[in-house]
Amino acid sequence: MLLVNKLVRNLDLNVRAELYEEKAVELLEKARMYLERKDSVQASEKAWRACASAVKAFAEKEVWSTTDTGNCMGWQE
Repeated sequence: MLLVNKLVRNLDLNVRAELYEEKAVELLEKARMYLERKDSVQASEKAWRACASAVKAFAEKEVWSTTDTGNCMGWQE
């Protein structure tokens, strides 16, 4: 995921948000598939990653887009 973060850094905030949303949906579908197979370990891993992607999408749309630096905490890279 770190490589993806570096690759999307220069994209528009809305584009990044869409990419994170798509990833969240994809991961949730995989989590459901693993639940049907009774593999709770893999299902929980995919669900956790889906939640992380959803939070990133929210941050791109709602938090970072409203700050001057594009960073919700004002951190410098």
